[in-house]
Amino acid sequence: MSKLYFFLYLPPEIYVLIISLSITYILYRKDFFNRAKLRQRDQIVFEFEKLGFTQNNKRKDELVHLCAANDIFKTARKRTGDYSVTNVYTMQSPKAVFTFFDVSYIAQLEGSNDDYELTTDAQTTLLMEPEIKYVMRMPDFDMVPETLYDKAVDILVNMDIDFPDSPVFSSLYFLFGEEYNKDRIRRFFRREIRSVFERYPGMSCLARNGKLFLFQAQKVHDINETSQLLDLAKMLERSMSER
Repeated sequence: MSKLYFFLYLPPEIYVLIISLSITYILYRKDFFNRAKLRQRDQIVFEFEKLGFTQNNKRKDELVHLCAANDIFKTARKRTGDYSVTNVYTMQSPKAVFTFFDVSYIAQLEGSNDDYELTTDAQTTLLMEPEIKYVMRMPDFDMVPETLYDKAVDILVNMDIDFPDSPVFSSLYFLFGEEYNKDRIRRFFRREIRSVFERYPGMSCLARNGKLFLFQAQKVHDINETSQLLDLAKMLERSMSER
């Protein structure tokens, strides 16, 4: 009690000093974390520049529209609100434009009946836009890592496009598209392209109107994983151009 009594009757100058020091400390911490975020951002920009990319946030609105229009992450039922796109980096290669971006969205938790039980899902995505002559060769399709559920569905409706000469690829991925497109999808997935995906299990790949989306579901990549994703895309680019 005596200590509290002593504190209550300190001179006003001491209160002013304590408040000033507290405000200074709060501002310092805020500035420290802001500087840390800026250093992290600068490091990311530096790493992307080493890969040949430049920051291009002018494409944010376009990418939001592409994600929503094609529902590439199959979130229409559980997503609430619009997509949010950040960290956009673009690189022009001789035969394609590559764009990395982080996309996030608010979604209802799986199995939840409460609209307020929400979570934020985010993932790094690579958009590959080939030259027009290669676009004409690319049918629309969906390819995701194969699960036991996919195998059960395939038994009932025969959706999965398998390749007898590529048992590893066929066991890793569930590849499907419209019935009228299946022959084109088979022609597109030549042995060379299947071999590329065998080296990178766990990827999702969707083609829509000549644009190819590559990502791992609900995963934000560090720069090393991003580099691997780019390597995969470049191998696909070479495989498409060798036809």
